[in-house]
Amino acid sequence: MSALRSDLVAPGLVIGCLILSACGSDENALVIVPTATATNSPTPTLTATTTATATLPSTATPTRTPTSTATVPPTVTATPTFTRTQTATFTSTTTPTFTATNTLLPTNTPTITATATITPTATVTPTFGVLGSRRFTLAQATSKFLATIGPGITVTVGTFQGQTNGQVGPGFLDLQAGQPDPATGVATINITGSSDFLFADGRALAGIVLCLKPVVPVQAAGLVACNGGLPLGFNLSQNHHIGQIGVNGFTQEDCANMHGFLESPNQICAAGLTGELCRTNTECDTTTGAGNGVCGLDMSHCTQGKSGDQCRADGDCDTTPGTEDGVCGSPRPHPGVCNGPLNASQGTTDSGKGAVIIAPNPQFALAGLPVRLSIQSDLPCVDPGPGSAVTFALTSDTNVATLINFSDMDRVTVTATNRGENFSCADWQNPSGPGKLVLNAPAIDQNPNGGDVITGFVFSGR
Repeated sequence: MSALRSDLVAPGLVIGCLILSACGSDENALVIVPTATATNSPTPTLTATTTATATLPSTATPTRTPTSTATVPPTVTATPTFTRTQTATFTSTTTPTFTATNTLLPTNTPTITATATITPTATVTPTFGVLGSRRFTLAQATSKFLATIGPGITVTVGTFQGQTNGQVGPGFLDLQAGQPDPATGVATINITGSSDFLFADGRALAGIVLCLKPVVPVQAAGLVACNGGLPLGFNLSQNHHIGQIGVNGFTQEDCANMHGFLESPNQICAAGLTGELCRTNTECDTTTGAGNGVCGLDMSHCTQGKSGDQCRADGDCDTTPGTEDGVCGSPRPHPGVCNGPLNASQGTTDSGKGAVIIAPNPQFALAGLPVRLSIQSDLPCVDPGPGSAVTFALTSDTNVATLINFSDMDRVTVTATNRGENFSCADWQNPSGPGKLVLNAPAIDQNPNGGDVITGFVFSGR
C-alpha cells in the first residue's frame, strides 16, 4: 500500500465556494444571474451578477493509513473586496525553492461579489437540442499540476493521469449536458462518471503524488454558456503579511477584524514583551522577575511532548520542566504574522460561446466538482476517506492568482495566470473536441522554510 499524507485541503478555495471546499451557504457560492433585455432585435443583453466563494484545503502528513485531519480556517462573515494592500513590484533578489509539503490550496474562505454587464453583438443565435454526453479525457501532455515558486518561475510538478481499478490510464470526467435554455443559451452540466482517481505524479521533482478522487455522480455540477454573454473567469488574491503582533501596535484583534489568520500564536508573547518569541511566561517579562509576561495568545493542545494536553505555550508541553521538548499548537514559519484572507473577484468580460464553469452555486443548485484530495509518497492512489472532501471550481476562461508579500518578503508580488479553452456546444459529444478547465490557488507557507507557492490545475481535453 502506498504511503498516504492525510489532512488534506479541507475547507476550500476557490471555487464555491470556487475551489474551494465544502460550502453550504449562499454566501459561499458563485451566482450568475442573466437578465434579458431587448437590443436591436431578438438579441438579448445579459447582466451577470456574480457571487463567488472560495474554500481551500488543509494539510497532509505521510502515513500508510489513509486518514485525514481537517484544519478549519477562520470564518469570514464580511464580504471582502479585491484590494491589494501592497505595491505589486518585484524588488527582492531572493528566489524561493519549491519543497513539497502538505498544503496545496488556500486555507481561507472568502466571499466575493462582482457585477458585470455584457452586451453581445447582434448575431443569429443557434438553437441547440440536448447536448448529450462527452467523455472529457485528459490529455496527459497538456493536463498539468503546476507550482509558481517565485516571480515568473512556474514549474510542472507532474501531469495528470487516471487510475481505475488500480490500473493507470488516461484520466477522464463524463460530462452530460441537457438542452440549452432558448433565451439564454445556458445548459446545466452533470458529471455522471470519472476515473476512480485523477493523479499527478510529482515524485521526480517533489517526491509526492497528488491524488484526486472525484465524488461522482454529480447532478448540476456546472453550466455551459452556448451563446456566450457571461463572465465566467475569476481572480484570487491573498496577502501573506497584513500586520504583525506587537509591530506598530498591531494586535490579535486587529488580525481578526481583517479576517486574517495568525501564524504561531502559541510561540509569541501576549503580554510583557508583546510579539517576541517565547516558550514560557518568564521569557516575556519586561524585566527579569517582573512577572508580567504571558507566552501564547490562545489555548491549544500539545503536539509534541505531553501530546494532547491543553497548553498556551511550548513550555506547557515539556515532558519535564526545562527539557524543551514540547510544542504547543501548530507552529508556522513566521510567528505573529497575520496572513490576509483570500479575496476573489469575478471576471468582467464575456467568456465567449461554449464557456464552462463547474462550481457550487445555490441559485442554480450547482454542486461543483467534489473530490477527496490527498498527497501521497507513492502509487497507487488510496481513498483518504470522506473527511478529506473539498470542492473544486474550474473555469474554461482565465483564472489569475496573486500572492502579495510572497513568502513574507516585503513588496514581492507573485502572479500566476492560466487560460482555459471553451467547449463546443455544436460538437459537444466529440471526445476530441475543444475544452480546457483551469484553477490557480495561492498557498501560504507551502515550504517548511516559509516559502509560498501558487498551485495550478490544468485539465485539458487535447
